[in-house]
This record gives sequence, C-alpha cells and structure tokens, in this order.
Amino acid sequence: MTTRTLNSAAYERVIAALNDHGSKGRGTAWQCVAHEDRAPSLSVTQSSKGVLINCHAGCATEDVVTALNLTMSDLFDEPLERRQRPQVVAEYSYCDEAGELLYSVRRIEPGYNGERKTFRQYAANGTAGVKGVRRVLYRLPEVIAAAKAGDTIIVVEGEKDADSLAALGVVATCNVGGAGKWSDDYTKHLRGASEVVIIADRDEPGRKHAETVAASVKKIGIPARVVQAARGKDVSDHLSAGLGYDDLEPVELASTPADDSNDTAATVPHQAEAPETEQTDPYPGRLPETFYNARPLFQQIRQYAHAEAASADTSFFMTLARLSGMVSHHYRAVTGIGGRASLNIFAASVGGSGAGKSTSVKVAKSMMPSTDEDFRDGLPLGSGEGMAEVYMGNAEVETGEIHQRGPNKGDPVVVKVRKQVRHNAFFYVDEGETIAKLADRNGSTLGETLRRAAIGETLGQANATEERTRYVEEGSYSMGLMVGFQPKTAMPLLADSATGTPQRFLWCWAEDNTIPYEEIPKPDIIRQHPGQKRPTGPVDITFPEEIRKELRWQRVAKARGELQVSEMDAHGPLMKVKVAALLALLDNREFVRQDDWDLAEVVWQSSCAVRDALIEEAKQQETAERARLEEAQMQQALRTHSAKSEQDTTRERIARTIHRHVVKDGPMSLGNVRRKIAARDRGAMQQAVDYAEARGWISLEDGTVSAAS
Repeated sequence: MTTRTLNSAAYERVIAALNDHGSKGRGTAWQCVAHEDRAPSLSVTQSSKGVLINCHAGCATEDVVTALNLTMSDLFDEPLERRQRPQVVAEYSYCDEAGELLYSVRRIEPGYNGERKTFRQYAANGTAGVKGVRRVLYRLPEVIAAAKAGDTIIVVEGEKDADSLAALGVVATCNVGGAGKWSDDYTKHLRGASEVVIIADRDEPGRKHAETVAASVKKIGIPARVVQAARGKDVSDHLSAGLGYDDLEPVELASTPADDSNDTAATVPHQAEAPETEQTDPYPGRLPETFYNARPLFQQIRQYAHAEAASADTSFFMTLARLSGMVSHHYRAVTGIGGRASLNIFAASVGGSGAGKSTSVKVAKSMMPSTDEDFRDGLPLGSGEGMAEVYMGNAEVETGEIHQRGPNKGDPVVVKVRKQVRHNAFFYVDEGETIAKLADRNGSTLGETLRRAAIGETLGQANATEERTRYVEEGSYSMGLMVGFQPKTAMPLLADSATGTPQRFLWCWAEDNTIPYEEIPKPDIIRQHPGQKRPTGPVDITFPEEIRKELRWQRVAKARGELQVSEMDAHGPLMKVKVAALLALLDNREFVRQDDWDLAEVVWQSSCAVRDALIEEAKQQETAERARLEEAQMQQALRTHSAKSEQDTTRERIARTIHRHVVKDGPMSLGNVRRKIAARDRGAMQQAVDYAEARGWISLEDGTVSAAS
C-alpha cells in the first residue's frame, strides 16, 4: 500500500517557480537561486499552512523568495494565497480658490469588506478625517477661471471621471462623496458659466444626482442639460470605448411623475417631497437653510442660538424636546392609526467635548420660559424608577367619610396618600455615556423605561409597598429628553437597535459651521407658546386626510409584508407625527397642515442622515482596526516562519557537524559528541542528533553515535 502526499498550493507555487528559474532538484533538496549553487543546498519542505524554504549555505529566506519573483505571502496557503491587500491607487487633491490644499481623497483598491473600491478622506496634514474642514468642488481653481471666462463647465460624479475629461482639455468637476452629496454652496462657483453639462452615471443614484445638480444650477439662472455615456456606466467607460464628447447621449429629466394608471405605485398616497436636507460634509444632515427660512419662529431660534455662539440645530432639537415635556399631557396626535399618540420627544446631540451642547440647553430654556411651577426642567437622568418618581408626591385625598365630632365635625375626612401629583418633566443628560453605564447596571430598568416613556406608555409599578409605589398612567404625563453624546459614546446606543431604543431618538450635530464670527443681536424670547396652555380635558391634534391615508397605507403595507423598512427607520412615521403636531402647536394651531408634515419630513431626514453618518464612521473605524489586526497577524506569521527557518538551519548545521566528527573520529558516546560541538550549539544537540539519524547520516545505539553504513 502506498500513501500519496497531497501538495499544498504554496508548495506547488514554489516548485513551479524553481522549475521556471532552472533550479535542479527533487523532493526537498533543490539548487538555491539566490547564489551560485552546484550542489542542492536549498531545503523545500511542506508545513501545515504552506511551505518552508531554507538555504543551508546561509542565504536569507527573503532573498530566495525575491529571486523566485515571489513574496513572503506566497509561502502560505489560503487565505494568503489569493489575498489582495487594499492599496492606494489614486489620490485626488481638493484645493481652495488660491490653490491651497484643503484635503485629499484616496482611492483604495480593492475596497474593504469585499467592495471593489473604497474612498478615504484626509486632511492637508495627512491625518485621516476632514471634520471641520471646508468642502469645495474638485479642481476649484480651474472651475472658477472657466466660469469667469464664460466657458462651459462639466459636472460628473467622481474624481476619476473629472480627470479623464481634464486630460482632453475640458474643465470638469465633481463634489466629494459622489452621488447625493451636492450642495447649493458648490453651485455658486459655477456662476458666470455659459452652460453646465451634467454627465450622469447610468444608474438610479446617478440619475437622481444629476437631477439635483441640474435643479440647483438652473435655480441661479445657468443653462443646464444632462447627458450620459453611450457605453459603460460612466464617462470614463465611454472614453475607454473610443467614443468622444459628441457621442454622449442626452437625458430627459421628468418634471413630474409619469401618469400610469396600471402602475400600482400610482395608488400610493402622496409622499411629501422634503427640501434638500443633505448638506456638505463634515455635517451631513444639518438642517438646511430652506428649513430655517420656512417660518419666522425657526429664524428666531437660529438667531438666538447664534447670538449665544451655540448650534442652531441642537437648539432647535432641544426646543422641540423641552416643549414636548412642557405641553399639557392632554394634547395628543390623532391620525386614525394607533389611537391618541403621545408628543414625547427624545433627541440626541452629537459633538466633541466643549462643542456647546449644554449652551443649547440654556438657549432653549431662555427662549421659551415655563410658567408652570410643577414643571420639572432640566433634570438629570438616574434610574428607570427615578424617572417615574419625578411625577410622584404626597397628596391629601378625601376618603368619602365625614368627621362626626371634634373641631372638624362635618368636614370631609382626608388622608395623605402617595400618588402622581405632576404631569410635566424635561430631562437633560450632558454626557450620553451615562445612559449606557446606568442601563448596564444589574437589575436596571432604565432602558425599558426610556422605551416606554418615548411613546407615553405607563411607567413605574403599583404592586410595591406604599412608600415605593410609582405608578404613572399612560396618557397622564408629558416628557422630553435631550442627551449629549460624543461620537464614540453614541455607538452603544446606536448598536442597541434590536431593543428599539435608538429608533426613538432624533439625532443632530452639536457643531455648527454656520455660526458667524461677528457678534449678532439676540432676538426677543417666545413669550406665548403652547407650553403655557393648560386645557382641562383631552385635545386632539388632527391631521389632513391625505396624511392619514399615507400613514395607513404604510402601516398596512408593512403588515402585509409588501413594504420593507429598515430596523433603524421603523419609528419614522410616529416620529414625524410627533414633530408635525408640535410644529402646529408652535404655530398656535391644533390641526396639522401639509407644510407641517413637509417640515417634519425634513427634520426626520436630517436626523437619519446624522445617525447614518455616525454608524458609517463607526464601520470605517472598525474596518481600519480589523485591517490593522490582520496586518499584525500576517507580520507575526512571517516572523514566526522566519524564526522557524532559522531554527531549522541551525539544527541541520549541527547535524552535519556531528556527522563529520563521527566519520572522521569513529563511533563515540553522546558525551563525547557534546564536547565536539560548540558550546552555543549544545542546547540543540539532541534535535540535531534526531535529525541526522532521520536523514540516515548517523545511527544511535545504546548511547553510541556512529556514521551510517
């Protein structure tokens, strides 16, 4: 019976390279290719993970590998066999009007997580990330010069396309980040151009991006048209196919949705088209200028915030959250779906330490003062029981009996009982890490309480002892919550999507790059607002029929499995209902209009953009860390391999020395063998003896070493 040894992929690769180089040998002995070698002195042996090579003449393993036109990675089997390490294949510089470098974008191929490509942004000093750096158009100086000269300017989706056109002498540009990231701030640099031609990528995101750019350009009076590649996805593919500028195909952008009575989508209720909410990085999701200009109150909030050098977005979200805890619990939103909805708003402001989150609390409190002495304003967050406790107290309650004698004869008998005595509270947590720590405590009810409070469900428990009873009934309280996070401390909450906690928050940036440096006047406070009203009974905030139909369609479509919504967006409709209702109240109305709903959509989309940016940043950091660990593991494997090769070389050298002595001096004891070899080699003597015996060079019997016959 014979046993056939299956060669590893790495072994086959090395043997093939040796044969290609003309090396002579067989089995484990080959001529070394790193030096002139007449006798085979290169050992090639298989290991469990690849192949080990060792030149007994002393050539370094790296030199042998290089001579074979291989790399150290080629000595290993999968996954190193076909591993392609991500590397920078191009770097694109973004400069200001004067040509000074602001930041750069590196194109990495292959991308991470199986992607074909990845883009990473770096500040001018080479550090990763461009937070706080002004964003500009690619090739901005050339664009400005072309606009001043009244030339045509081409807008494409990526830097590679812009460079491909520039090589033909055409002025082309793009925005950083690709499709969906255009801003009106970019458009102003095109003013003066005779025409702007947008070359759309041949996919849905590319078409939508082209529509956005065209609308922005036309808005300031510049003629614009859209074309696309005749072959391939983008203009680079088009040019590579040998086609020219005149071969680009025109694209007609639909001004209104197609009227197709056979299309089931036509029966879907109207979806409000929100104004553009995506702003230029580094703050994707910042509320746009069009939002603040929509109502004088919004302008007032922003001016008050900027007068205090605070973030307008955080101040606005803070105002919403604080108002939701201040308004009467009798106010409820009624849409025909899910009963009377609570207006409780939870918001999260994300920014670095010292970004001014706490200043925004003061802005909201100063702008919209409360006149209710029972309103608990700006409370810290403790346990879940503590949140319910805020609404509790002692009250005198009539028992239904009458005093029969004494000085109180004829008066109702009253007793002090523990019960809910207030209805309004606003909580503020300056550092969101507190939530994670409190929620992780053994037996903590904070997470569950937050989720229940966000939708106005019953809090506390009624089955405890009298002094510990905390029972706050559904519909009997209003609560607002604002939490300040640093980007890293926000991740535990965002990662808790399975419980539904992060979905109940609105997200915004604590930094605001629109705050003016010059001092601006502070506007008047909001002297009359819905937080001061105290109706004595239920008040329904109603919604238009179109919005009610839209909400019902979404609910039914999800229940029927016909509409798939991401886990993070599951609470979107409810969050928009709350925001729209509060906006109506701020406008002194108890009914929602379509414009309230449209503005609520802007708020929700802004929140989603901030949230998604944080999640994406965390993914990138995780990918970079994983790549670093993989690289460290590979280097360790290479070091281990090199150390093993060196050990094998030492063992064989000692074995040959032992063989030479017993051939020359005859059989000798192990003790005499030990004295024959150098002191530095004696620790490896036994391994060398075993190796020499296995190779058939010596024989060992009864402690005597002899040359093999």
